Amino acid sequence: MLRCSTRNAARYVGAEKADEYGRLNAGEGSAVVRVSSAKIIAENNITGE
Repeated sequence: MLRCSTRNAARYVGAEKADEYGRLNAGEGSAVVRVSSAKIIAENNITGE
């Protein structure tokens, strides 16, 4: 869990903070789930910006 959490953290907060966020997100009760989308229905520019 810690390894996956740290790798994901590095992607979003950078390598220098990855260990800190990895440990935070790998706490008790956490789970890693991989989801594959079968069908995606989306609307473009829903905020109107």
